Amino acid sequence: DGSVWSAGANQYYQLGFPSDSVRIYYWAKIPGLSGIKSAITCDESSLFLSTDGSVYGAGHSSFGLFGLTGTGYYQAPVKLSISGIDKVSLGTDHALYLAKDGTLYLAGRTVADHKGMRNGAEGPSYDTPFVLMKNVVTMSSGAGFGLIVKSDGTLWAFGDNALGQFGNGTTADS
Repeated sequence: DGSVWSAGANQYYQLGFPSDSVRIYYWAKIPGLSGIKSAITCDESSLFLSTDGSVYGAGHSSFGLFGLTGTGYYQAPVKLSISGIDKVSLGTDHALYLAKDGTLYLAGRTVADHKGMRNGAEGPSYDTPFVLMKNVVTMSSGAGFGLIVKSDGTLWAFGDNALGQFGNGTTADS
């Protein structure tokens, strides 16, 4: 029915409950959400994707990963400014938003910030989603890195590769 239920640790409000309780012990319906087709969580944050392409965030918007001005803790789901989204992926300090037209947006922080992927943008927080790549069919985020599959079948990786997670025979970041 498009509702979202959650339980567990809530110290950063990542479950979508504006509660003083740091733990929700029983499954509970998150108030204010409907028409949700997918939900994803990572560490201190959660993203909820609506059937109409809207995205909602709850919890800690570390380094601006919700694409809202500044960082902070959102105690209840808040509608993000980005729209027309088909898929979302959440890393530790960044989020990927894939639009229905295949445009991939990045908000937040990754090692890629230090590799020039932001076209000169600087600062401690990157709270405005920017176009990372076009013609994308799917993607996935990890702790400081992301993997992208384009429509031509090629696989791209960016960010932290310290543990060789790119599978390219090196530990160099990109």
